Amino acid sequence: MRCQNNMYNTNNHQRCIKTADKKIILKDINEFVHQSTLWICKECFNEKMYNNKLFKDDLIQVVEL
Repeated sequence: MRCQNNMYNTNNHQRCIKTADKKIILKDINEFVHQSTLWICKECFNEKMYNNKLFKDDLIQVVEL
């Protein structure tokens, strides 16, 4: 599966073109009981972990593929 992150090429809102290495589960910021699943490559994951405090706070689980 392709990485679902759009952090690269943010000017034209295209997703990352790499293959996903991880499946992550995040808390939905709008609902307390809902969770979101995102397939992401290791580069996008590392970038989010080091640059986005809200991402770290909302992260529930990481599954290596």
